Amino acid sequence: MAERRFPQRCPECGKTDVCPDAIPYDARAKHDGSVYTFSIAALKVNKCQSCGEVFFDNTTDEQISQGLREHLGLLSPEEIRQRLGRLGLTQKEFAERISIAPETVSRWLSGTYIQSRAYDKLMRFFFQQEESRVKEPQAPSPT
Repeated sequence: MAERRFPQRCPECGKTDVCPDAIPYDARAKHDGSVYTFSIAALKVNKCQSCGEVFFDNTTDEQISQGLREHLGLLSPEEIRQRLGRLGLTQKEFAERISIAPETVSRWLSGTYIQSRAYDKLMRFFFQQEESRVKEPQAPSPT
């Protein structure tokens, strides 16, 4: 993907003054049926230096999601990936061991979905307790 060139034209005031900036930001996000408010000290955004309009993009959304994870004390995608690597488990093997769809693990690792607190606790238990990682025997296939 090509990197954006700055400054850019502001769609609000029309001036060519939109540049990368970092702002303090109070975020509100819904997760697990509750709304959480938390602060991000330096949210990276594009901001018009003339009119002050702030523009969010996918990178901004990712920062807010990471801020929510930190606020709630949830494992980050990188932490999950590192722990799986230490155990030598693939995403599919991990999903099978904790009885969830492999696509769910993929969404956690890509950052497109934030795990619930319950799944976060399950993952932490799985990573910390060796006996929880024992593979359960498969049921015999019908003949």
